[in-house]
Amino acid sequence: MSKENHHLTAKEDKIPVGQKLAYSSGAVADSIIGCSVHNLANPVLNMGLGVSPTLVGIALFIPRLWDAFSDPLMGGISDNTHSRWGRRRPYILCGAFIQGLAFALMWMMGRGWSEMQYFAYFLATSLLFFTGVTIFLVPWMAMGLEMTHDYHERTRLMSYRSLVATLAGFLAPWLFKLLELDIFSDTVEAARYVGAGLGALLLIFGVIPALACKDRYPAPKQERIPLLKSAGACLKHKPFLKLCGTLVAAFTSFLMVDVLGFYLIVYYIYAGDKGAGAVLHGTNGTLNLAISAISIPVITMIATRIGKRRTLLGLLLLAVLGTALRWFCYTPSMPYLALLPTAIMAPGFGAALWLLIPSMLPDVCDDDECTHGVRREGMFGAVYGWLMKLGVSLALLIGGLSLDFSGFDIDLAAAQLPNTFLMMRLLFVAIPTLGFGIAAYLIWAYPITEKRAYETRAILEKRKA
Repeated sequence: MSKENHHLTAKEDKIPVGQKLAYSSGAVADSIIGCSVHNLANPVLNMGLGVSPTLVGIALFIPRLWDAFSDPLMGGISDNTHSRWGRRRPYILCGAFIQGLAFALMWMMGRGWSEMQYFAYFLATSLLFFTGVTIFLVPWMAMGLEMTHDYHERTRLMSYRSLVATLAGFLAPWLFKLLELDIFSDTVEAARYVGAGLGALLLIFGVIPALACKDRYPAPKQERIPLLKSAGACLKHKPFLKLCGTLVAAFTSFLMVDVLGFYLIVYYIYAGDKGAGAVLHGTNGTLNLAISAISIPVITMIATRIGKRRTLLGLLLLAVLGTALRWFCYTPSMPYLALLPTAIMAPGFGAALWLLIPSMLPDVCDDDECTHGVRREGMFGAVYGWLMKLGVSLALLIGGLSLDFSGFDIDLAAAQLPNTFLMMRLLFVAIPTLGFGIAAYLIWAYPITEKRAYETRAILEKRKA
C-alpha cells in the first residue's frame, strides 16, 4: 500500500481503550465456547465412560442442525429490535446466563448409566447450552461489527478481541489434564467440577459487554427486514462467502483431525501413557497460544500497512507448510519434535484467521449496505457464526468417524494394528494441508481492498449527509 493511498483513522472513528476491553471480555466466553465442549467430550464420554466416538460425534453434530434455524432467527430478531438498551445488549445479557448455567448442567452426569443414557443426556443439555450460546454470541458479534466505521480501527478492535481470546485459550489444552488430577475420584466427579468452573466463567465474562459497552452510533432507522430475505442476501454476497469459506476450510480441516492428533500423541508417540501424552498435548496447545498471542500485535501492524488480504494469504501459506511437516515430526523417537509444526502454523491459524477475518466482516456489511441500502450486522454475524459452527460440527462428526474408519480400538490401547496408525497419520497430515490450501486460494480471490472499502464508506457517508 503506497503512502498516498494509505488512510489514517479519523479521531471520531477511534474506539476508547476501555470500550475495546469491555467488548473483548466477551471473547473469554467465546473462547471457552469454541474449545471446551470438543476438548472435554471425547476424554469424558469416550475415554472415561466408554461411549462410542461415533455417538459422541453425532451428539456434537446435532446441535448444529438446530443452529441452522436459531442463528439466523437470532440475527433477524437482534437487527429488528428497537429498545432503550439498544439492539444487542439485552440478548447478550440473557444468553450469558443461559449458556453459563447450561454448561455446568451438561457435565452433571450420573454414575453407572448406559451408553445411550449418557448420549441422550449430553445431547439434551448440549441443545440447551447452544441455544444460550446463540442468544449471546450472535448479538455480541454484531456489536463488534458496528463499533467503528474505519477500516483500520476495525482491525485494531479485533486485535484486542483476538488477544483476549488467545489468552483465555491457554486453558483449553489443559482441560484433559484437569480431568486426570488425583483430587478427583473418577471422570464423572472431575467433569462436574471442571464444568461448573467453566460455566461460571461463561456467565461472568458474558455479562460484561452487556453492562459496559455503549452504543457509539444510533441504530439505523429502517423498516423491518424479513428473515429469509435477509439471510438470502447474505448467502448471495460473494465476498462474504469467500471470507466464510476461508475460515471454514482452514478451521474445519484442522479440527477434523484434531482428535487424531490427540490419540496419536497418547497411543502412538507415548504407547498409551496418558500422563505423558497429556503433558505433550498441553504443551503443544500452550505453544500455539503463546506464539499466537505474540503474533497478534505484529500481524496488526503489518495488516495496517500492506492490507488484510495479503497478510492473511502469506500466513495461510505458511500454515500449509506446517501441516505438511506433521508427517515427519510426529514420531515416537523424538516426541517433542511435534511442537515444530505447531510453531509454524500458529501465526496463521492461531492468530491471523481470528484477527483479520472478523475485521473484514464490517467491510462486507458496508459493501452490502451500499448495494441494498440496509444494515444487517446481526444477520451477517449469525450466518458467519452458523457456517463456522456447522463446519466445526461436521469436523467433530467426521473426527469421531475417522477414529472408527482408521480401525482404532480403545480396548487395544497402544497395541493397534500397524495400518491403523498409518491411516491415522495420513489423515492427520493430508486433510488440513488441503484445507489450508483451499483457504489460501479463497482469500487470494477476496475482492475488498483498503481502497475499495474507503470508497464504499465515502458513498455511505454521502448518502447519510
